[in-house]
Amino acid sequence: MSASRIHLIFILFCILALILLARLFHVQIISGATYTEKAQKQYVQTVPDNFNRGTIYFQYEDTNKKPFQAATLNYGYRIIMDPSKVEEPEALCAALVELIPDSSHEDCIHSAQKSGAGDQHELLAEKMPENVAEAIEALPYTGIGAYRHAWRFYPGGTLGAHVLGFVGYQGDALGGRYGLERSYDHTLRRTDEHVEVNFFAELFANITESVFESGYNREGDVVTFIEPTVQGFVEDVLTDMQDTWQSESGGVIVIDPNTGAVRAMAAFPSFDPNTYAEEESVSVFVNPLVERVYEMGSIVKPLTVAAGLSEGVITAESTYTDTGLVTLNGYTIGNYDGKARGVVDMQEVLN
Repeated sequence: MSASRIHLIFILFCILALILLARLFHVQIISGATYTEKAQKQYVQTVPDNFNRGTIYFQYEDTNKKPFQAATLNYGYRIIMDPSKVEEPEALCAALVELIPDSSHEDCIHSAQKSGAGDQHELLAEKMPENVAEAIEALPYTGIGAYRHAWRFYPGGTLGAHVLGFVGYQGDALGGRYGLERSYDHTLRRTDEHVEVNFFAELFANITESVFESGYNREGDVVTFIEPTVQGFVEDVLTDMQDTWQSESGGVIVIDPNTGAVRAMAAFPSFDPNTYAEEESVSVFVNPLVERVYEMGSIVKPLTVAAGLSEGVITAESTYTDTGLVTLNGYTIGNYDGKARGVVDMQEVLN
């Protein structure tokens, strides 16, 4: 290759390098703030309450059906105003009222006037669909932005509410409250504070944990044996029973006798975990079938006598000698008062 060609290639590389440097200068220095703001919306968003969490599944009896996502995440946008950057509050608020349902021009103006220290994050709306977010981003005004965020969502509404529980705040801590959300919080919780992270950014940001740390282990989802169709049927039965008999409470557990798998568990009164904050009493969140247990004691006696009559082991004339206590496998079981009743018939046992 001649010297002239080498010089030409060198000059072309130098020109290309200068063009790249100029472009880099424009992106990082001149337009740095603009691109930073866009990157925060598209790459990693750290607005409070953004979170990620595993899914809880119910399984259909028909294995051809995909598992039902009983607890998952829903995505939308928060509309956030920075009052210190709002230059045309009247025009901006007039446009926002047209785009945000149930918004108020007066409330918007009030938010725009909060320009003091610590008032750079005014939440105007949340859980907005993408088309609304795009329309707001396209507005020719400063001080307003749409930020993607996630929240816990229960597609079945009240379906399996006591089994699932919900995700809520306790003080400043957001986590599982009641049900499986609480019991498996350590599995469902995600330690990464960012919800939306680009794949390649995640790869390089976590390369140490992912490649070099052998103890690194990702969190998981929870798959239950709850059958959505059976669960729905049981809840309908409970609702009908409540309407017919005006019962204060009730509950049903359906178990597969071959495997012991719980296929349905329901109790009433119930609630919708999507709107748990609207409940007047926190007592409705407690699953009475597993959290309000008590020793069976004497209420088992009718079942025992019924089984004995069914098998022909006892009759109405049968008697039993009550010695006050009995020893089985090294353990002594006694009457609650320690007294012996002597010879009693089956009616006395029931009494």
